[in-house]
Amino acid sequence: MAGYFKMKTYDGLIFDVDGTLWDSTPVVVNAFNEVVIEKGILNHKLTTDDLKRTFGKPIREIGLILFPHIPPEENWTIVQEIAERENKLLTRTPPEPYPGIPEVFAKLSARYPLFIISNCQAGYIDTFLSATNTRQYITAYCCPDDTGMLKADNIALFAQKYHLQHPVYIGDTEMDEQACEKAETDFIYAAYGFGTASHPTAVIHSPKDLLQIL
Repeated sequence: MAGYFKMKTYDGLIFDVDGTLWDSTPVVVNAFNEVVIEKGILNHKLTTDDLKRTFGKPIREIGLILFPHIPPEENWTIVQEIAERENKLLTRTPPEPYPGIPEVFAKLSARYPLFIISNCQAGYIDTFLSATNTRQYITAYCCPDDTGMLKADNIALFAQKYHLQHPVYIGDTEMDEQACEKAETDFIYAAYGFGTASHPTAVIHSPKDLLQIL
């Protein structure tokens, strides 16, 4: 548990975004519903809970979950439009990062290279970094649109590209944990986020807990 021990030495920290660095669902759901209403896709509005149960999945898969009655090709076109709308709305009205994120990034980046790897769409991580004024702390970031690969393979890619022998991933869902298992990377579970974890390397209850255990 955070605050009770120091973890082993790592040479890189990799972060998830949604549920780990901020909660963008109140803004993102508006982007989804704008397109849903304009195109008459559903007979009801989506809720933040609808979105949270899909977060962590690739955006193409999210579209198939939320709009299963729409054929895949048309579904993908709609989801791409939603993603563009989402990035624009987040730029105009960005949510706040979780308390302590800028401070945590500033302090940790003095000791470790920091990375962000997410299954989000292109432009989303850029939007987060600009909105939170934290770009200067991040060594590199990527998503499936950048590499054609999902989270586990992108973790392995960054480990190889940046010569990381012992990186650790910080995320908030079981999907994050599974990606770390596949990439043979330790996993710190952000219990304040959206999901659950079965057997993480460590648990934090706020971003500032990282300063105590790393």
